[in-house]
Amino acid sequence: MSNQVKRNSDHGQTLAAWVLTVSAIIGSALIALGIFLEVDLVWLTGIVIATFGSVISFILHQLGYGQKPKL
Repeated sequence: MSNQVKRNSDHGQTLAAWVLTVSAIIGSALIALGIFLEVDLVWLTGIVIATFGSVISFILHQLGYGQKPKL
């Protein structure tokens, strides 16, 4: 007999996780670049991208494209 526990884990590699990660990286890079270059439009665009990506990721998770809840 085996006492192994079957784990169903995708290590967060879901569409919702990827959207959140990519939008956070791009948004953070634009924020840093905008602050460095002192261009308000660039860092504001970074904030919009990061926020929009977070909202889209949440919606994707609610639609079933995120990691399944652990029981």
